[in-house]
Amino acid sequence: MAQPRVLLVDDDPDFRDFVKAVAQENALELLCAQDLQSGRAAASQHEIRGFLIDGYLPDGSGIELGASLRARHGDRVVLGFISAGYARAEDFRYLTEECGFDYVLSKPVAKSQLLDFFRAVAPGPIDDDDDDEAFMADLKEQYRNSICTKLHDLEGLLSSLRDQLDPESLKALGDKVHRIAGSAGSYGFDAVSELCRQLDEDIRGLRAANALPDAVWLDRLPSFFRAVKHAFQFATPAKETGQILTPYLDVFYVDDDHQLLAGVEQLARSRGLTVQTCSDPAKARRLFSDPGFETKVLLVDLHFDGSPINGYTLIRDFRAAHPDSQTSLNLITVSGNTAQRIQAVQHGVEVFFQKPVSIAALVESCLAQVAEQKAWSPRVLVVGADMATPLLKQLDLDVVVLAEEHLLTALANERADAVVLGLTSNAESGLAALQVLKSDYQFRTTPTVAVVPQSDPALCERAFWLGADECVGSPIEPVLFRSRLSNLLRRGRQVRYSTERDSLTGLLNRRAFRERFQIALARATRRAEPLSLAFLDFDHFKHINDTRGHAVGDRVLVEFANYLRRSLRRSDFVGRWGGDELVVALENVDAEHARFVLGALLQELRATPLAGESRVRASFSAGVSSFPLHGGTLEALGEVADAALYRAKEEGRARVIAATAGTLGVLLVEDDPSLGEMLARAFEQRGFWVELATTLAEARSFLISRRAIDVRLAVLDRILPDGDGLSLLAAESPLAQQIPTIILTVRGSKEDAAQGLRAGACDYLSKPFRLSEFMESALRLLAMRAGSAEEPPRERPSARFGGAHLHASGLSNSG
Repeated sequence: MAQPRVLLVDDDPDFRDFVKAVAQENALELLCAQDLQSGRAAASQHEIRGFLIDGYLPDGSGIELGASLRARHGDRVVLGFISAGYARAEDFRYLTEECGFDYVLSKPVAKSQLLDFFRAVAPGPIDDDDDDEAFMADLKEQYRNSICTKLHDLEGLLSSLRDQLDPESLKALGDKVHRIAGSAGSYGFDAVSELCRQLDEDIRGLRAANALPDAVWLDRLPSFFRAVKHAFQFATPAKETGQILTPYLDVFYVDDDHQLLAGVEQLARSRGLTVQTCSDPAKARRLFSDPGFETKVLLVDLHFDGSPINGYTLIRDFRAAHPDSQTSLNLITVSGNTAQRIQAVQHGVEVFFQKPVSIAALVESCLAQVAEQKAWSPRVLVVGADMATPLLKQLDLDVVVLAEEHLLTALANERADAVVLGLTSNAESGLAALQVLKSDYQFRTTPTVAVVPQSDPALCERAFWLGADECVGSPIEPVLFRSRLSNLLRRGRQVRYSTERDSLTGLLNRRAFRERFQIALARATRRAEPLSLAFLDFDHFKHINDTRGHAVGDRVLVEFANYLRRSLRRSDFVGRWGGDELVVALENVDAEHARFVLGALLQELRATPLAGESRVRASFSAGVSSFPLHGGTLEALGEVADAALYRAKEEGRARVIAATAGTLGVLLVEDDPSLGEMLARAFEQRGFWVELATTLAEARSFLISRRAIDVRLAVLDRILPDGDGLSLLAAESPLAQQIPTIILTVRGSKEDAAQGLRAGACDYLSKPFRLSEFMESALRLLAMRAGSAEEPPRERPSARFGGAHLHASGLSNSG
């Protein structure tokens, strides 16, 4: 009996080849179409059991085709949707519940995801052998043969965009990186997919806004191309391809101490650095001669046994070949006397190591130097030193001019890299601001420059005594000021990196995560956006330590941390909370969306062995909470997320559980149907249910109902058909007792506002108002109330993601 047919509709030939190979291995018949038109034609001409449809096609979205197929065939067919990835996670419910898709696969698609889809199409002996290395190695080898062509095409598109900046060139580049992002990871080139996915997101944003990139964005394209070349090379040994791709490295280390080389290489890679080592100085010189060679850190030994080439020669050759390079030059040698160090500095060496030196110290220094070279626009707060502002802007700094009373608020809401404080016009006021700044434990380490009159050394002494890191005389000498501030910013960044990072994984430590989360929370409140918090616990980590040793356990944890960093967005951040428990913050993402994202990562992780030769199959359990639904502080959100994590462990581990959503409500009393619908939608999008009343009588009837217990906020219009909304704030009303209330009205006088606040309202907004302004106030009040009561677990309709039922794949639907 013939196997049922599957139709793949996707415009990426590399991805079609990947799916064909998996289908052929399992004796399935696969038909392919590259756009909606050819997909519809194939669907009408053949009897097809399963459809796998890409969402981003040349002639439209695959959603329309999927919905029409479901309407025509009902449950007789299996529908799979291929998502562009993380960016489409918010459409998950829409895809599964309204459009009728059974599966949502996120590119790059793993073999295991396809097998799950094929099992639903053709129940039977689908191969699920864990040891499919030979199969994937063959596919990877086939893909390697096209790498140089892909790079050539990509380089041409990048050049075309820089030469002719127009929408057509931007679209052509976007289509190319979108295809590479979608298929490279399926063949094992995960880093390439991630790099192209990020650029694809940028281009989509520009095209959606009908905008063209600016000069700064265009200047980043060569770095992107070099990173893609290196990502291909890092996963593609030259001896296997016959091609040599120019390396783009974090660290290049030249030393004839093979034991030290191997140790540094292993630890550096485990910490997420791309590193290449070389024991032959002559070979290193040949590599340096390539004008495309780039590395952020160059580390060379001074002496090589039996070679006339020494470390100084290598540094001189490198600087001659790359005169404009920003590479940090490091020298390591057994001699550490003063004369040797002076000679090293004269050759341009920035960091000096004396043997014997620990491998950990070398790698930590490289990490700090690499972090320092990342794209960075320091943020400087200027208080009472307006004369310094033009100089700061010349340094390409993000400059914010503030009044003294707003300094702490600005520091709490958006992190600052330095503060410039003027003491020339009102010295006592400025000194008081400096004292307040340095007395706050959160900001006392913020680098601070005091600008003082040159004729007042006593004032400079007082500023130093109160904690200023630098003093600059006024009138300001530009060169000296820029040098001192640049040096202070650089040192501050190095110190901050070393004090914020966990020593094993390189993730944010608990203190740094707290500080960054507070800033994200303030930003979410200000922008009226959700913010999710997830606690992740590595499953059976103790068993790995006990059976394979702590060294393997450490490597597994480091690889797990690196996997999360690679997989999440740039706006998300990860910390090590303690032991094998990590914590993740996802900005502008609600709990359900976060559950979707982490569940997809869990599924991918379970199919990927960790710790190299140790072949550890890994999984994690996670609990998710979100602001404002579950609280307004890290502590409140953490308590809810921790409880959800505990449930995930109790239910069998290897799953993601979001804290119960939809049980907290908002009472909205508004007789304007358009305004009422707009506000209701804004709350519902954030996970709250809304009770909409158009009269006082409806509101009073609801407030005595049992459901009113779960209300966390009330929004009242003052002018209603049957009276004044303020009457609902009478002493006997539940609103006066326990529910924060916002008043909306066309009466905008100060007297009306005072009347409303005296009646017990927490805020008073005059119509018309901006939705963002309203939601900022609402979220702030909800944060005070949300999560204050125990919320019973609640089941939601099941769906499937990534080729498996949510429960089975790790996307547990409990709660």
